[in-house]
Amino acid sequence: MFEPIFEGVLCTPFDIQMPFIFWNRYSYEGPSRVLSRIGHNFLMFPPADSLAERNGMYAVRIAIDDTYYALLRAEVLQDADQVRSRFTVRGIKKIQENYIVKEIEIKNMITKDATTFKVNAAYLGFKFADSTFDPSDPAELPETTAIPFEVF
Repeated sequence: MFEPIFEGVLCTPFDIQMPFIFWNRYSYEGPSRVLSRIGHNFLMFPPADSLAERNGMYAVRIAIDDTYYALLRAEVLQDADQVRSRFTVRGIKKIQENYIVKEIEIKNMITKDATTFKVNAAYLGFKFADSTFDPSDPAELPETTAIPFEVF
């Protein structure tokens, strides 16, 4: 869960799955600025004896956008005062009346290494059957073409 998904990329399964948004124990820390947005900060504490706690994680501080209720930032804390890593939404774009993430940065706050993900095209409005995400279902993946993508 805490090892990079690819060599040279800081993103881990923990970063992608974001289990911390479901943790029941948290405290509200108040508003703050995240780049040009206002975010409400919550300190999310891992469940007792969870994989996160056993891996030395004290908490995850998240910032939720004041207007769109979307995650703006997540900081993994290894103790009350030291941020281990930071996930920041650096850009949002409106595409076909939907707001999508345009750029994300994941930064190791100890080594200062960073990985940036940039979205260059989006495919919106495509509906997947629930079975698409069921690993036990042998159904084939739906075929797509580049035509519905909006490049920006």
